[in-house]
Amino acid sequence: AKIDPSGEFEIFMGEERRPWFSSNGVMVRNNGVLYRTASNRREGEDSQVLELKSLEQTGPGWDALGAIEKEVSISYAAGSMPFVTKIRQYQEGFIVFEQVFPEGASNTSAQDHDKLISSFPTIKLHSEGGKGGAMAAGGDDDNRGFLAYAGHMVGSSYVTAPWKTARESLPGGIEGTGPLVVFTGEGASESPAAVVISPLTSFMSANQVVDPSPLSPSLGYGFLGSGASGPRKY
Repeated sequence: AKIDPSGEFEIFMGEERRPWFSSNGVMVRNNGVLYRTASNRREGEDSQVLELKSLEQTGPGWDALGAIEKEVSISYAAGSMPFVTKIRQYQEGFIVFEQVFPEGASNTSAQDHDKLISSFPTIKLHSEGGKGGAMAAGGDDDNRGFLAYAGHMVGSSYVTAPWKTARESLPGGIEGTGPLVVFTGEGASESPAAVVISPLTSFMSANQVVDPSPLSPSLGYGFLGSGASGPRKY
């Protein structure tokens, strides 16, 4: 993972270290207000700026999951509410993304359980027609595919499709959230690679949501949009 001073990141995969995923900002709701990082605000949307306060990198170290290469902790202010995101990269080759509400949150509901009250990580998707988006080359050069487990009971249904069509075909919301596998397709010019994206904890309150915005489509991970509040240190 490469994290820049603004808190944006890129994830690299394969022997060629090719960029697979790029971030698309951070979002959180508090006291009935929607906050987004400046790079992720939508034209005409009623939102406020999620203010970046600090970025701190530590490591190497250890925790219950194993040896940590580095951890980046990014602090924001959503009005008067602190909000923290963390990225931990492990020597075993996996990455953990974390959201923390140090002082809790109130009046967070999006009035829809298929939406989000917070979004991190938020991953860029290809725009309509498969152009631009997550890989540096974009467009027709992106031959990755995906397998998404979904259904009322996770795994009762699934979707497979080219990754560059995820804006239109990737499921989400309370019945569309589950483990997601993104993989290189047949005839790929780079070495074979695959990655699994899944909630690590709080499975029953986790959501994945596709924002199909024509100019900046993305895949966001966070808490169910019907959540009305969050306790301290959640």
